[in-house]
Amino acid sequence: MKNFFLNKVDFKRTFSHTLFLIIGVIVFFVFDMLTRGSIARDMIFGVLIICLIFILPSLVLCFQYLMINKKTTIILTERIDQIKVEKSGFTKVFEISEIEKITKVCSYPIGENRTPWLATDEFFYFRIYFKNDPCIVITSLMTNDFKIKGVKFEIEKKFIAFL
Repeated sequence: MKNFFLNKVDFKRTFSHTLFLIIGVIVFFVFDMLTRGSIARDMIFGVLIICLIFILPSLVLCFQYLMINKKTTIILTERIDQIKVEKSGFTKVFEISEIEKITKVCSYPIGENRTPWLATDEFFYFRIYFKNDPCIVITSLMTNDFKIKGVKFEIEKKFIAFL
């Protein structure tokens, strides 16, 4: 049986989530190097505090999402009748009929199809609820979308999508 798709946490997806953070840090250090000894150096502490307000929650989310889906693989079969979850040597196969609902937990801008303003707006996760088993969490570091036909899909909006 062929696999429909295979999702793992990869460097490319993690890098895309942290790209703005990396650019912000580079701009901060270039600005600091160019303004040494001037009055702008005194303002650098204000810029640092503002950067931390925006960067720190994003770093926490990225680390949290990496820890949740570390060594996890999600496989949908070609006919989309089974989901196979492999996590740290543990393998579990679920039938699609066992899924009660899928909930996407995301920020307000993403949930309402608006333009994201903060770096934390790009982070979201899916909770797959089963009828007899505990739920599985799939973060945005693994997949951008996880909709299955015939399964109830809900969107839950939060200010920041912490787990």
